[in-house]
Amino acid sequence: MLDLSSGSFSGTSGSSNDASFKIYLSALSEDMSVRSDKLFSRTDFIDRKLLSILNDIADIMIEGGHEKMLRRAIDRQSAQLASHIEILDINNILGNHKEKSKEILLKAWTMGMHIIAGFLSEMQRQLNAQDLGYFNRFKEDYFFAIAKHSVMKLLKSASSICIQGPSIDPVYKDTYSALKPDLSKMVNVVMMYQALNHGVPTILSLFLGQTKEFIHAEGEGLIHRLSDMFVKLAVEQNDLVRSRRLDISDTGVHRSTRHIMDHMRMLVQHKSSVYQILKGDPKAFCELVVQLISSLEFMLNMNSRNLQLQGQQQIFLLNNAHFIIQEAKDNDLGMILGERWLLQRHDQLNLFITSYLDASWTPVMSCFQRPSRVPEILWPHQLFDKFTSSFEMTYSVQKTWKVLIR
Repeated sequence: MLDLSSGSFSGTSGSSNDASFKIYLSALSEDMSVRSDKLFSRTDFIDRKLLSILNDIADIMIEGGHEKMLRRAIDRQSAQLASHIEILDINNILGNHKEKSKEILLKAWTMGMHIIAGFLSEMQRQLNAQDLGYFNRFKEDYFFAIAKHSVMKLLKSASSICIQGPSIDPVYKDTYSALKPDLSKMVNVVMMYQALNHGVPTILSLFLGQTKEFIHAEGEGLIHRLSDMFVKLAVEQNDLVRSRRLDISDTGVHRSTRHIMDHMRMLVQHKSSVYQILKGDPKAFCELVVQLISSLEFMLNMNSRNLQLQGQQQIFLLNNAHFIIQEAKDNDLGMILGERWLLQRHDQLNLFITSYLDASWTPVMSCFQRPSRVPEILWPHQLFDKFTSSFEMTYSVQKTWKVLIR
């Protein structure tokens, strides 16, 4: 039996491969606007001595009538062949990034995809430029075997980064620590979807025939799973936000409000990709946005009921509602929500102001109501004292409250 797992069949020398691997890894820190083909073209990926050996092996197999056996052996040993070119293993590229945040890992993966695609493209070009004698019949099989294994590992890695099990951990359901990473998962899915949409066509251009069809099916399958994951996360986020119990320390804009609106801004910035994820339906995206903001408003309203001081609930809701409106106006979110939504929220602001005045200052002003059974000569003095006392008490309580509306 022919053993194709030996290092001599890799098509690249060990020493040059190690040196090249370090060069290509340095590209992770470079701006991705720099074309990778310029970097890869500086290195010769073809070891001519080994190509001579490959040609001799092909000569023997063809003369012996075992051409099909050699093709099957190349395909069967694809993992071994690819393992001798470290740069083609996405796990090697990610390295210590695996211990970092999903955002950093996702960026490293995206850069890694460009590096692997650039390496494979240059490797294919150099192989096709060589006259390999008898091995000319097999160099396509050889390249496809290595490239297919490397790309499948790349897609599997993408799936493990973004496609996970249930998002909500009951242990952290009522803590702020659950909200931020959970919402970020939606953005991560969008970024991975966008990277695959841009990168898969370039990768597919390397393949032909059944191998191309297989890679295309795998890439499409991953993209569909990301779409399903995004919709699933959107439902989970609404449930999570509505069930949140907030620690409200003042009347200012709550950090959960800020984070959710930051999250919404990110989705809007990548709305073209989100439209594709939602099957090209802008209305579906609008519904998603409206539902999440509605859940945010519900969460704020329910938690504000725990505020005991007169007027405190209304000021808290006023500040947070005003912040939501300003965030919507400052980007395309306002256009997605529509003019009617904005008008309704402005009416809501006026309602909060009116409710605040009723809760805080109506009791103060009621001091001027003429009391019964009090001699009329004493009435002005007593009412003024009562008003002053009530006013100073309300002022002392509310003077440190944040009022952010402008």
